[in-house]
Amino acid sequence: MSAVNFQKLPSVLVRGGDQSVTLRCDQDNSQNYYMFWYRHPAGSGKMELVAFSAGQDTASIEAPFNKTKYTMTRPEVLRTSLQIHSPEAADSAVYYCASSLGATSEAYFGAGTKLTVLEDDLYVTPPTVRILPPSKEIRKDKEGNVKGRTLVCMASGFYPDHVNMTWESDNIGKVSTDAAATREDKYYKITSRLTVSNKDWIEAKTKFKCIVNFFDGTKHIIKDDVFTIKPPLIPDMTRGKYVKITQNAKLSYTVLIVKSCLYAALVCFLVWKLKGKREKPTK
Repeated sequence: MSAVNFQKLPSVLVRGGDQSVTLRCDQDNSQNYYMFWYRHPAGSGKMELVAFSAGQDTASIEAPFNKTKYTMTRPEVLRTSLQIHSPEAADSAVYYCASSLGATSEAYFGAGTKLTVLEDDLYVTPPTVRILPPSKEIRKDKEGNVKGRTLVCMASGFYPDHVNMTWESDNIGKVSTDAAATREDKYYKITSRLTVSNKDWIEAKTKFKCIVNFFDGTKHIIKDDVFTIKPPLIPDMTRGKYVKITQNAKLSYTVLIVKSCLYAALVCFLVWKLKGKREKPTK
């Protein structure tokens, strides 16, 4: 039988030197006698088993995590907690709770709790959010059709990296967000890209909102920016008609230039012929 593991705190911020921090987890299957605590350090590709319990009131801490640093408690079959004493920067990681019927049975994981131990010389700083408009260059596919336009939302200058980015729009397109925030000097930045089809893009006054949810340790701070497609310059004209007219104008201008070049070439040829006749010696 499967189980659901509840980790009530998705994010936790503490200062280095605090006495301790406690992570809690509940499960809903009384037959799952085993419960585990794993951690996934940032930038690491592996899960590390920190502690496990084979039943109520029993727990073991795995090497190399010593018992003075981590303490696991299991007061009930359905409940456990992991206490980290004197947290420091090396303890920053995502901690996962899991449960199973036995030591070798399939384990069911919770959503994880991201723990960040704040650096002494830095303060919690919310992000600045800005949407960058798409490039003016119109890209086309192999068939000559206009590709979608891409908006880029950038959140920068924040610390720590407890953020979540989403887009809000009537015509939502394909979203691609960085897997994790990157650090430049002391602060973090992260970007998300929204690709909108050309059909949706030509609808005037459509708004696209980028929303960044930042956790400051006690509450969630919402920061956002809005990009609005500008209406056409001529009233009562759709953006599609405006684009069609400008494309036709470009084509007409190109034809005019070609005709002008041909006319200039013809004039030069006639002048050259006339000059040749004048310079021809008479008998």
